[in-house]
Amino acid sequence: MNYTGDILHFGLASEKAKAAGIDVDMVVVADDVGVGREKNGKVGRRGIAGTVLVHKIVGALAATTAGASLKEASALAKLVAANLVSVGSSLAHVHVPGRAITADEDEGALKPDEIEIGMGIHNEQGYKRVKTPELPELVRILLDQLLSKEDKDRNYLEDVENIEGWVLMLNNLGGVSPLEMGAITAEVSKQLGRLILGSRLEGLC
Repeated sequence: MNYTGDILHFGLASEKAKAAGIDVDMVVVADDVGVGREKNGKVGRRGIAGTVLVHKIVGALAATTAGASLKEASALAKLVAANLVSVGSSLAHVHVPGRAITADEDEGALKPDEIEIGMGIHNEQGYKRVKTPELPELVRILLDQLLSKEDKDRNYLEDVENIEGWVLMLNNLGGVSPLEMGAITAEVSKQLGRLILGSRLEGLC
Protein backbone atom coordinates (compact mmCIF):
# COMPACT_ATOMS: atom_id res chain seq x y z
CA MET A 1 0.00 0.00 0.00
CA ASN A 2 1.12 3.53 -0.72
CA TYR A 3 2.30 4.61 2.72
CA THR A 4 5.77 5.94 3.46
CA GLY A 5 6.61 3.16 5.93
CA ASP A 6 5.36 0.44 3.58
CA ILE A 7 7.33 1.80 0.64
CA LEU A 8 10.49 2.06 2.74
CA HIS A 9 10.34 -1.40 4.30
CA PHE A 10 9.06 -3.32 1.28
CA GLY A 11 11.62 -1.51 -0.86
CA LEU A 12 14.45 -2.55 1.48
CA ALA A 13 13.16 -6.13 1.60
CA SER A 14 12.97 -6.20 -2.20
CA GLU A 15 16.55 -4.98 -2.55
CA LYS A 16 17.79 -7.52 0.00
CA ALA A 17 16.02 -10.31 -1.87
CA LYS A 18 17.54 -9.21 -5.18
CA ALA A 19 20.98 -9.09 -3.58
CA ALA A 20 20.42 -12.68 -2.42
CA GLY A 21 19.63 -13.75 -5.97
CA ILE A 22 15.84 -13.96 -5.56
CA ASP A 23 13.75 -12.69 -8.47
CA VAL A 24 11.24 -10.21 -7.02
CA ASP A 25 9.23 -7.20 -8.10
CA MET A 26 7.37 -4.61 -6.03
CA VAL A 27 3.97 -3.21 -6.99
CA VAL A 28 2.53 -0.26 -5.07
CA VAL A 29 -1.25 0.02 -4.78
CA ALA A 30 -2.72 3.52 -4.40
CA ASP A 31 -6.49 3.33 -4.84
CA ASP A 32 -8.02 5.75 -2.31
CA VAL A 33 -9.90 8.76 -3.68
CA GLY A 34 -10.89 9.98 -0.20
CA VAL A 35 -8.22 12.66 -0.36
CA GLY A 36 -7.84 14.41 -3.71
CA ARG A 37 -4.76 15.37 -5.69
CA GLU A 38 -4.54 18.84 -4.13
CA LYS A 39 -4.07 17.49 -0.61
CA ASN A 40 -2.15 14.27 -1.28
CA GLY A 41 0.58 16.20 -3.12
CA LYS A 42 3.70 14.28 -4.11
CA VAL A 43 2.82 11.27 -1.96
CA GLY A 44 -0.17 10.33 -4.11
CA ARG A 45 -3.22 8.31 -3.17
CA ARG A 46 -3.27 6.10 -0.10
CA GLY A 47 -3.65 2.36 -0.45
CA ILE A 48 -6.78 0.86 1.07
CA ALA A 49 -9.13 -2.08 0.41
CA GLY A 50 -8.37 -2.34 -3.32
CA THR A 51 -5.04 -3.94 -2.39
CA VAL A 52 -6.94 -7.12 -1.47
CA LEU A 53 -8.43 -7.22 -4.96
CA VAL A 54 -4.95 -7.01 -6.51
CA HIS A 55 -3.83 -9.94 -4.32
CA LYS A 56 -6.83 -12.06 -5.29
CA ILE A 57 -6.63 -11.41 -9.04
CA VAL A 58 -2.87 -11.97 -9.28
CA GLY A 59 -3.17 -14.98 -6.97
CA ALA A 60 -5.80 -16.44 -9.32
CA LEU A 61 -3.41 -16.01 -12.25
CA ALA A 62 -0.64 -17.80 -10.37
CA ALA A 63 -2.98 -20.59 -9.24
CA THR A 64 -4.70 -21.28 -12.56
CA THR A 65 -2.10 -20.48 -15.21
CA ALA A 66 0.65 -23.06 -15.41
CA GLY A 67 3.99 -21.40 -15.86
CA ALA A 68 2.79 -17.81 -15.27
CA SER A 69 5.97 -15.80 -14.83
CA LEU A 70 6.78 -13.18 -12.22
CA LYS A 71 6.88 -10.62 -15.03
CA GLU A 72 3.33 -11.56 -16.12
CA ALA A 73 2.04 -11.51 -12.55
CA SER A 74 3.65 -8.13 -11.89
CA ALA A 75 2.24 -6.67 -15.13
CA LEU A 76 -1.26 -7.84 -14.20
CA ALA A 77 -0.92 -6.39 -10.69
CA LYS A 78 0.11 -3.03 -12.15
CA LEU A 79 -2.79 -3.10 -14.62
CA VAL A 80 -5.33 -3.81 -11.89
CA ALA A 81 -3.81 -1.21 -9.57
CA ALA A 82 -3.93 1.44 -12.30
CA ASN A 83 -7.68 0.90 -12.71
CA LEU A 84 -8.69 0.87 -9.05
CA VAL A 85 -10.71 3.46 -7.16
CA SER A 86 -11.76 3.00 -3.54
CA VAL A 87 -13.32 5.10 -0.81
CA GLY A 88 -14.28 4.40 2.77
CA SER A 89 -16.76 5.77 5.27
CA SER A 90 -17.00 5.30 9.01
CA LEU A 91 -19.28 6.09 11.95
CA ALA A 92 -16.41 6.05 14.44
CA HIS A 93 -12.63 6.12 14.71
CA VAL A 94 -10.70 2.98 15.59
CA HIS A 95 -9.35 2.58 19.13
CA VAL A 96 -7.21 -0.15 20.65
CA PRO A 97 -9.46 -2.24 22.96
CA GLY A 98 -8.76 -1.69 26.64
CA ARG A 99 -6.85 1.56 26.15
CA ALA A 100 -8.27 4.77 27.56
CA ILE A 101 -9.20 7.40 24.96
CA THR A 102 -7.10 10.55 25.33
CA ALA A 103 -8.58 14.04 25.47
CA ASP A 104 -7.27 14.79 21.96
CA GLU A 105 -8.88 11.64 20.58
CA ASP A 106 -12.16 12.38 22.33
CA GLU A 107 -12.16 15.94 20.99
CA GLY A 108 -11.71 14.68 17.43
CA ALA A 109 -14.31 11.93 17.76
CA LEU A 110 -17.29 11.76 15.46
CA LYS A 111 -20.59 12.93 16.89
CA PRO A 112 -23.39 10.35 17.21
CA ASP A 113 -25.13 11.74 14.13
CA GLU A 114 -21.99 12.13 11.96
CA ILE A 115 -20.24 9.97 9.40
CA GLU A 116 -16.76 10.52 7.99
CA ILE A 117 -16.28 10.17 4.25
CA GLY A 118 -12.88 8.99 3.02
CA MET A 119 -11.26 7.97 6.29
CA GLY A 120 -7.97 6.08 5.88
CA ILE A 121 -7.22 2.65 7.32
CA HIS A 122 -4.98 4.08 10.04
CA ASN A 123 -7.58 6.64 11.23
CA GLU A 124 -6.28 9.25 8.82
CA GLN A 125 -8.63 12.16 8.36
CA GLY A 126 -11.20 11.77 5.63
CA TYR A 127 -12.51 14.18 3.04
CA LYS A 128 -15.36 15.55 5.15
CA ARG A 129 -17.86 14.84 7.90
CA VAL A 130 -21.57 15.00 7.21
CA LYS A 131 -24.81 14.29 9.03
CA THR A 132 -25.37 10.54 8.69
CA PRO A 133 -27.52 10.12 5.58
CA GLU A 134 -29.89 7.32 4.63
CA LEU A 135 -28.14 4.43 2.84
CA PRO A 136 -29.17 5.40 -0.73
CA GLU A 137 -27.81 8.91 -0.23
CA LEU A 138 -24.56 7.64 1.30
CA VAL A 139 -24.05 5.25 -1.63
CA ARG A 140 -24.75 8.09 -4.06
CA ILE A 141 -22.12 10.28 -2.35
CA LEU A 142 -19.49 7.52 -2.42
CA LEU A 143 -20.15 6.48 -6.04
CA ASP A 144 -20.06 10.09 -7.13
CA GLN A 145 -16.70 10.49 -5.44
CA LEU A 146 -15.40 7.35 -7.15
CA LEU A 147 -16.74 7.86 -10.65
CA SER A 148 -17.68 11.50 -11.31
CA LYS A 149 -15.77 13.06 -14.20
CA GLU A 150 -16.78 16.49 -12.90
CA ASP A 151 -14.58 16.18 -9.82
CA LYS A 152 -11.17 16.83 -11.40
CA ASP A 153 -9.45 16.49 -8.03
CA ARG A 154 -10.56 12.85 -7.69
CA ASN A 155 -11.24 11.67 -11.23
CA TYR A 156 -8.88 8.72 -11.77
CA LEU A 157 -11.03 6.75 -14.25
CA GLU A 158 -11.16 8.99 -17.29
CA ASP A 159 -13.27 6.82 -19.59
CA VAL A 160 -15.90 5.46 -17.20
CA GLU A 161 -18.51 5.21 -19.96
CA ASN A 162 -16.19 3.06 -22.10
CA ILE A 163 -15.29 0.49 -19.44
CA GLU A 164 -16.51 -2.92 -20.62
CA GLY A 165 -16.36 -4.82 -17.34
CA TRP A 166 -16.41 -3.98 -13.66
CA VAL A 167 -15.37 -5.71 -10.45
CA LEU A 168 -17.09 -4.46 -7.32
CA MET A 169 -15.66 -5.22 -3.88
CA LEU A 170 -17.36 -4.11 -0.68
CA ASN A 171 -15.11 -4.33 2.34
CA ASN A 172 -16.31 -4.63 5.93
CA LEU A 173 -13.87 -3.99 8.75
CA GLY A 174 -15.97 -6.03 11.18
CA GLY A 175 -18.48 -3.54 12.52
CA VAL A 176 -21.25 -4.27 10.01
CA SER A 177 -23.47 -7.36 10.16
CA PRO A 178 -23.94 -9.72 7.17
CA LEU A 179 -27.56 -8.56 6.94
CA GLU A 180 -26.48 -4.93 6.65
CA MET A 181 -23.75 -5.84 4.17
CA GLY A 182 -26.37 -7.52 2.02
CA ALA A 183 -28.48 -4.36 1.98
CA ILE A 184 -25.43 -2.21 1.17
CA THR A 185 -24.36 -4.55 -1.65
CA ALA A 186 -27.85 -4.48 -3.17
CA GLU A 187 -28.00 -0.68 -3.07
CA VAL A 188 -24.51 -0.23 -4.53
CA SER A 189 -25.22 -2.74 -7.31
CA LYS A 190 -28.50 -1.00 -8.16
CA GLN A 191 -26.99 2.48 -8.32
CA LEU A 192 -23.82 1.37 -10.10
CA GLY A 193 -25.87 -0.48 -12.70
CA ARG A 194 -27.98 2.62 -13.25
CA LEU A 195 -24.88 4.79 -13.64
CA ILE A 196 -23.24 2.44 -16.15
CA LEU A 197 -26.42 1.99 -18.18
CA GLY A 198 -27.14 5.71 -18.09
CA SER A 199 -23.68 6.66 -19.34
CA ARG A 200 -23.89 4.15 -22.20
CA LEU A 201 -27.34 5.35 -23.26
CA GLU A 202 -26.10 8.94 -23.16
CA GLY A 203 -23.20 7.97 -25.39
CA LEU A 204 -25.61 6.44 -27.92
CA CYS A 205 -27.89 9.50 -28.07
